[in-house]
Amino acid sequence: MTHTADAPSASAPIVTETVIIGAGPCGLFQVFELGLLGIGAHVVDSLQHPGGQCAELYPDKPIYDIPALPVCGAQELIDRLLAQIKPFKAQLHLGHEVTEFARREDGRFHLATAGGVRFDAGTVVIAAGLGSFQPRRIGIEGAEAFEAPPTTTAYATLPSSLASTW
Repeated sequence: MTHTADAPSASAPIVTETVIIGAGPCGLFQVFELGLLGIGAHVVDSLQHPGGQCAELYPDKPIYDIPALPVCGAQELIDRLLAQIKPFKAQLHLGHEVTEFARREDGRFHLATAGGVRFDAGTVVIAAGLGSFQPRRIGIEGAEAFEAPPTTTAYATLPSSLASTW
């Protein structure tokens, strides 16, 4: 398994059988299932590390519904999945958000990331879970004036001019 953060040559896309969007538990398990069939995969995730919601939001949380494991920590699950897929040498493109996704005339798929990585894939598996951990905007005109920068936690009370739109 190779972790990739750098973009390859912008001139040629990576040609692969499968691109999996999402490196959470479902995306990682998909690598395993494909590997058993002899199908290679590249995994793209917007986070800088594999694990998705499990690793990002609650790595120490016990999980009780994993077959054959009475209890398993969220990060432990990710670590076990990474060990399980290691023999299949999947390429992980971490810190890359998919920004282009289109079916080509020949039936294959074109994908590109914000980081400049491009793919020519026969199949795309979307295992994105909750998405790319980006803020979900409120959708009220003028509300952006009350948003805090991404690295700041803030609480705001809506002014009466906006409160009536709720």
